[in-house]
Formats: sequence, structure tokens, C-alpha cells
Amino acid sequence: MTTSTIAVGDILPRLDLTLPDGALVTVDAVAVAPATLIYFMRTATCPVCHHHLRSLERSQVDGVETSARTIVVVPGDAKAASAVAARHPRLAGRVVASETAHAAVGLFAKAGLQRSGGLVIDGTGRVTQAHFGTIPTSAFDLEAAVAAFADSAS
Repeated sequence: MTTSTIAVGDILPRLDLTLPDGALVTVDAVAVAPATLIYFMRTATCPVCHHHLRSLERSQVDGVETSARTIVVVPGDAKAASAVAARHPRLAGRVVASETAHAAVGLFAKAGLQRSGGLVIDGTGRVTQAHFGTIPTSAFDLEAAVAAFADSAS
């Protein structure tokens, strides 16, 4: 586990992830080449996080829906992942849960709030873009993520 937040250039650590059906999965199993956005929700019920997910569902890069290139990490268990997946059908198969993934990338609770945000990794697991925050309204930058997808294609 890291004590600092993951940054551009770092390699994504191993994350223990659980699908809504309870099956264990790795990032490699659900990542999409050449780039994957990993969005870390604050909670399964965070309204701002759900707004960010709706934005992801509506966004496209080079004719490919951004949601098809996204992994959503919900803090908690398979039940939490299932609840989020039910609200976002375009993210079906892309929502996972974890009790440890947020801490593994340095997203610790601050001032009583779980930090959230997103990072983009390339096909080797290297972070090419990262944006996090304590307040959910400023914890995600869709335009930067989309730009990182575009950069990975060139």
C-alpha cells in the first residue's frame, strides 16, 4: 500500500477487485487497450459520482463510448458494485468493488470524506493522466481523461 497518491508515470499497483456477482477479477482482465480510465467513486451512493458516471456514459472518443474504456471502482463489496451497475447499464461489466483499491492508489479519507477521482492507464499499466480530489465536484476531469485517450491513440 502506498502512502502518497499515484501520479502520472507511476505503474498501477495490483488491485483486488470484485465483480457484482462476487467473482474476483484483475484490472488486466477488464482493461481495454490502448488506454483505460479507472474511476474511483467516493461511495456507491455519492450523487456527484453518479453524475460523473452519466457524463462518461454520454461521452465518446474516436467513435467509441468512453464507458467502454472505463472501469468504475466502488468502495465496498459486490453488493455495492451491483447497485452502481444497476444505475448505469452502459457500464455493465465495467463496475467492480474493492475494500482496498482506493488506499492502494493513495486515495485515503480526508476530513471524513473518501477521496475520489480518475486515472488513465496505458496498455502497460502506466498512469498517463490522473485527477483526484476530496470534494467530489472537483475530483474528476472528463476532458483530461478524453485527451489522454486521444493521446494514447496517436
